[in-house]
Amino acid sequence: MPQLPALQNLSLDSNNIRTFEFLPQQPNLQQLYLKSNRIRSLRSMPSLPNLEKLDLRTNPIKTLEYIPQLPSLQRLGIEPVLREALRRLNEGRQVLIREL
Repeated sequence: MPQLPALQNLSLDSNNIRTFEFLPQQPNLQQLYLKSNRIRSLRSMPSLPNLEKLDLRTNPIKTLEYIPQLPSLQRLGIEPVLREALRRLNEGRQVLIREL
């Protein structure tokens, strides 16, 4: 996928996606929907400085360790098992990340 400066919303639900390698840095992307894919890690996620909403529900993700590189994130769709990780991630943040 090329860099698309005007792209603000992207929905790729249910596409068998495993990594973020297909997604280059999209500086104006505000909403990204990746529900029901096969993503296990956020390690390959590019820097998305304006991303406000990220839906990762129904993916086998085990950790949120790479979420801090998303400074504008306000809403996050995750599985219930990651709620404690989200609570810890919010400690010390001025703008809390809330669940979708």
